[in-house]
Amino acid sequence: MGLGIVHSRDDPRVPVSEATELAALIPGSRLVLLDGRNHLLTADEPAWPAFLAELHAFLAVDEDPARG
Repeated sequence: MGLGIVHSRDDPRVPVSEATELAALIPGSRLVLLDGRNHLLTADEPAWPAFLAELHAFLAVDEDPARG
């Protein structure tokens, strides 16, 4: 399983360029940019469903029955 990096496009604390750089430095990582301004995503934000969809897709990638 690789590394999933989720970042808000307009995060006021950490620029999106930092997330892009981090993803470029980690082989196999996947960067997902969400619409929003918050550094910490909460369930009442419009980007929450997109976050959950990405999380579920990320976790499903490693569902290998052979691993027990």
